[in-house]
Amino acid sequence: MAREATITQEAVNAAADRIRAAGGKPTARAVREELGQGSMATVLRLLQHWQAGQGRAPDARDVDHRA
Repeated sequence: MAREATITQEAVNAAADRIRAAGGKPTARAVREELGQGSMATVLRLLQHWQAGQGRAPDARDVDHRA
């Protein structure tokens, strides 16, 4: 029987946002360190969900220079 997660999506989101705001890269290891708890598998799963909601910034190839 699987154990119930001790961390939440909201906690991972907040930790990843803090890491990014401080200029760091929100990796699963960095988020787990920030939280001080949670299994790597759970942190990774929740972090991937956070990353999916971040979108991506357009780069130079995405800009239409014809305008």
